[in-house]
Parts: sequence; C-alpha cells; structure tokens
Amino acid sequence: MKRNLISLVCCLPQFLLAISTLIAVSGNASAHPNDIYWSPLGTGMNEGVAALTIFDGKLIAGGKFTTAGGVEVNRIAAWDGNSWSSLGTGMDNNVYCLAVYDGKLVAGGVFTTAGGVPARNIASWDGSAWMPIGEGMQYPGSLSYVKALLVKDARLIASGEFTIAGGTSANHIASWDGVSWSPLGQGVSDFHSSIWALYEFQGSLYAGGSFRYADGIEVWNIAKWDGLSWNRLGGGIFGDACTIFDFQGKMVVGGYFDYAANRPNAWTVEAIGIANWDGVSWSSLGSGLTHHGDYHGYAYVVTLYENRLIAGGYFTSAGGTSASAIAAWDGLSWAPLGSGLDGINFWNVNAVAVFNGDLVVGGSFISAGGKECNRIAIWSKHGYLCGDANDDGSFSIIDISRIIGYLYKNGLPPNPLACGDADGSGATNMFDVIYLLSYLYKDGPAPACP
Repeated sequence: MKRNLISLVCCLPQFLLAISTLIAVSGNASAHPNDIYWSPLGTGMNEGVAALTIFDGKLIAGGKFTTAGGVEVNRIAAWDGNSWSSLGTGMDNNVYCLAVYDGKLVAGGVFTTAGGVPARNIASWDGSAWMPIGEGMQYPGSLSYVKALLVKDARLIASGEFTIAGGTSANHIASWDGVSWSPLGQGVSDFHSSIWALYEFQGSLYAGGSFRYADGIEVWNIAKWDGLSWNRLGGGIFGDACTIFDFQGKMVVGGYFDYAANRPNAWTVEAIGIANWDGVSWSSLGSGLTHHGDYHGYAYVVTLYENRLIAGGYFTSAGGTSASAIAAWDGLSWAPLGSGLDGINFWNVNAVAVFNGDLVVGGSFISAGGKECNRIAIWSKHGYLCGDANDDGSFSIIDISRIIGYLYKNGLPPNPLACGDADGSGATNMFDVIYLLSYLYKDGPAPACP
C-alpha cells in the first residue's frame, strides 16, 4: 500500500495545491480553528487599554477606561488572574505607559493627579499609595504628556510631549536618578516632536517617535543614545516610529512608515509598517503590514511569545496573509493569531504583555476570535501540533499541500518547520505527506511529535 500511496502523492502536488487554494478562498474566516485560543479577561473595560505590565505578581492595565470588570478603577487596574481591582482612586486622565522602577509601579500619561495627589503626567505606586516623581513634566503653552518609560542603568527614562522635566529643560526625553530629572543631550526637536518608544538594545538606548533632529543631527524619527550623544540609524525611517523590540539579533521597529533609509536623504528600503535594523542597514519583514490592500497598516506594539515576534497594531494583512490587527513572525513568514481582533469603525492593538504564560492583548477592539472581550483579551496557544503544517490547530488537505509546496514548489515552509513532521521522524519530507494521507483517508495513526 505504501508504494501505491507514493505513486499517488507524486502525481498530486498541483492538484492538492489547487484544492487547498479553493478551500482557503471559500472558507469562513470567522470560523478559524485557532479562535479556541482566544478568551476575555472578565468583562473587560469600558474604554481603550493603552499599556500593560506586570507588578507584584499581577497584570496591570492602564488607559482611557474608568471601569474594569464593572469595578470603578479610573484609568488603571490590576488583574490577579480572577478579577479586576483598583489602584487607589486612580488618575484624573489617561495613562499611556507603565514600568517598574525601584520596586514601584510607574505610570505615565496626560494626568494631573494620581490617587488624588498632584502629579504632573508621571507618578509611582508603592502598593498602597500614589506619589509624584519630582515635579513631573511640562510643555509650557501646550499639552504635555509622558508616552514611554524605560529602566536602564538604575535610572528611569521618560519620554513624550514635554520640554521641561522637574523644572529642568529636557526636550522630550529625561532621566530620573531617584532624586532629580536630567536631560539626555539636547533631546529631539522638530515641529510638534515627540518620542513614543524607548528600548535598550545591545547596551544602548534607542528612541523612536515623530522628530527630525536629535542633538541637532538629522536622524528622521529614530535615534541611538550612546551615553554621550545621539546618533542616526542609516538615514532613519520615513514616518513615525511607535514601537521598538529585538528579535533574532536584530532590532525591530514598527510604526506609521513605508520606507527606511540606509543612508541620509535616500528612502531606499520598502518596509511597510515594520522594519529590521541589524546595526548597519534596514530590511523588511516580508511584505510588511497593510490595511485592506493599502499602505496604511502599521505595528504599534511588538513582543516575543513562544519564540515568535508578535506584532499588534492596525492592519488587515501581514505578509499578504489575512491577519486582523495582530500577527506572528517566525523569521521567515507571517501567520495570523486565529481570526484576530475586531471592533467598531477604527480598532487596533495598543499594548501586549505575557502574564502566567499567556499573551495578553489590549487596545480598542471589542472582540477577539469572534468572542466579546471589550478591549482586552488572552491568547493562550502554546507550542504546535506536529503535522499541522499551516499552524491552524487542525489537520486537513491544506497541511498536505503546504508540505508538498515547500518540498517541491519553493512554497512557504511549515510554520514552524517542525509542524511538518507528521510521523515524528525529526524531519519534514514526503513520508509526512504519506502519514497525513493515511491518517485522513485510511484510518491511519494520528500525527505525533518526536
């Protein structure tokens, strides 16, 4: 029988690929098998979530919301795995970012009080009360806010829309040593400049946002602080940088841009919504992120989960694959997380965190995987199924066609590659196709990992 199956398989590659394409086109996207991995956190929030972090063993969420799980919380709340609770009386306006510094939770945003105590855009929580951090941030004559926080070298770095930190001139970025605020060089400048993202990569501080100059040098929206001065990354990126992370030895930048430049004044690398920087040059992550086929998709947050880079933002496809506001990059290709997230009119992902081994996603969406989640949800898929070559949580002819396409048609590899190993041999080859055919159509044994 094995010889007959081999003969059958060798004659079927194009037929199977055609069938799988028809299934993919005609299938019901809302009934994605992986949607079983999406679930809500209680009844969610009444308004958007902008930031997530872990503090004192709990998940902390900050944003625009005033209730969480029906509890009054005022823009910041804690999830203990079962229910939501408040942190004092919260803030009088929105929280944009969170960090943990010197054993305390730090919140930044556009507020004037925290727990009823005056706090200009930044405050700390010690587990029982809110306290201001110095005199906070100001932008005389204009709206001021703190948009990003980072802890580096025992200092708290804050950035956003401000020109004064604790009474000291600081253009959109400042450092707190536990006693006072100080600037980082000349900071950044341009009309309505702001720094939206901070990240430490290979020992250096990187800042991304909406600015043209740093220390008076033309950098275009992203720059590196070496401890003494700001430096450009090639020629920068053509648009706003919203998030920075690292993956497989490279720095990943997501935001509202279509191109990056490997030298000043030359937009040479097409990178839609997300790009890689290897220390020397920029490159794309596949064909990037798009919204309904246009160039206006973007990554707003990125993180690492289950050895894949997770990008969340505002897009409907990633690398040409349908993906609603969230997708995973394995270094070779993009894959959706079930049917993703949905909302009313404009929806997106603003925050991600890993809590108790699960991926937590916050934003302005209403549903996740077709389930009502109200702006915050959990994705709890761990690992993969051997034989599930397209990583959709089930076995079908599409898995067979993906393996054949990879082996003989220069198609995409199984995602991850070990998913193609249906017979548990430790390799992906034609015998895995035979094994899947036998399982699906001849009552053979189920696929099993090595």
